[in-house]
Amino acid sequence: MTINRMKVLAVVMALSLLFVGGALTSTVQAAPWISPTPEIERYAADWVTAVQNELTGSDLRWTFANDPRNPQAAILKMLNQAAVAMKDGNTGLAKDFVARVFSILEEGAELGYYTSDEMSSVKQAIERHLPKALV
Repeated sequence: MTINRMKVLAVVMALSLLFVGGALTSTVQAAPWISPTPEIERYAADWVTAVQNELTGSDLRWTFANDPRNPQAAILKMLNQAAVAMKDGNTGLAKDFVARVFSILEEGAELGYYTSDEMSSVKQAIERHLPKALV
């Protein structure tokens, strides 16, 4: 094979890879577990939705998403489980879920992913929307 043919073949291969790669990336969506928050269609209580909206809003989005352990989905899932426990009349279990959420945040501050002020802001955002029985 001559050098010119090899160059043409290399260019054709590179262009075909670009075309195929572009086509594949435009049709594939990110997996739901990559999202910083879970894509739960419906939370058990409106206050969980309010917490999610505040934590993913412009003021706290980057603070809440800064933790590389990715606890955001777990935090919202635990808050949703607390809401389910409240609906079932199990306030003790609901308080336990909320305590777990706060311990995850405190651990993030201890590991240096948040400052204590940032962790405090996230904690206050959650507490603002918690039912009085859970505060």
